Amino acid sequence: MNIRKGFVVIMAILLSAFFSCSRSGDEGAVPQGIIVPDSMVQILTDIHIAESRLLLSGAGQDAVLPKKAYIHEVLVNHGVDSAAFYNSFIYYTDHPHRFAAMYEEVINEISKKQAEANKSEAKDSIP
Repeated sequence: MNIRKGFVVIMAILLSAFFSCSRSGDEGAVPQGIIVPDSMVQILTDIHIAESRLLLSGAGQDAVLPKKAYIHEVLVNHGVDSAAFYNSFIYYTDHPHRFAAMYEEVINEISKKQAEANKSEAKDSIP
């Protein structure tokens, strides 16, 4: 559980940094070939959850092959190839306002899923 809280704190710091660097004029539709923000939020949420599972399994942050496999599985589940994801990720990092807004949603999604998991654990522990 501490890893998740630490992740949320780190993401909040990153969001603050991105907001401070954001430019105006980022609004409008994304270019063709770029994953739309709502889909990107779901993909990033699933990637971070997969990475957390990997860390909690004891594999550690240096487990490059399992991490790539987890990410590949997430992308396949979302019907996205790695090139489209990479290009979209680069696009959003070049547009910090959009990137920060997306990561705010990612944090919200992860927080919701964590609350659901905690609720489920509480139900399971009631005699």
